[in-house]
Amino acid sequence: MLYILFLLNLISIYLVDLFTVKFISGKGISGNGNPGVFFLVVSILLYVLFIILLIHFFMRKNFTKRLKVLKVCITILFLSIIIICDLAYIKNILSNLHQIKEFGLLNQYTNTLFVNYYHFFIGLLIVYLIFLITGKNK
Repeated sequence: MLYILFLLNLISIYLVDLFTVKFISGKGISGNGNPGVFFLVVSILLYVLFIILLIHFFMRKNFTKRLKVLKVCITILFLSIIIICDLAYIKNILSNLHQIKEFGLLNQYTNTLFVNYYHFFIGLLIVYLIFLITGKNK
């Protein structure tokens, strides 16, 4: 079940990206509404369900003490890199949108600010890190 939800989450993130209108400066704005909002909601619901099931999976798992410090350090390193990439991604999207003042933060150009692969893996790594640090040890 966890693997299926993992794949469904990746597919839903792809669909959010596919249906998010890409802003091109000087071309005008889209008046077609927000076609990606449906996939945005579905993606968020799938993600919450996946994280809940992942927590239950880790609660049943025993973590070995062997190489625990190394695993924590590597997880923190990956988490830091992904957060830096996410911040650059968000800055890039928002820098292109300063020209549009008619829309709120959630619009057809910003769906991927809320649901993207960076956020997906940040959540996974945070859950894994928490259970590495606080989980049961063998």
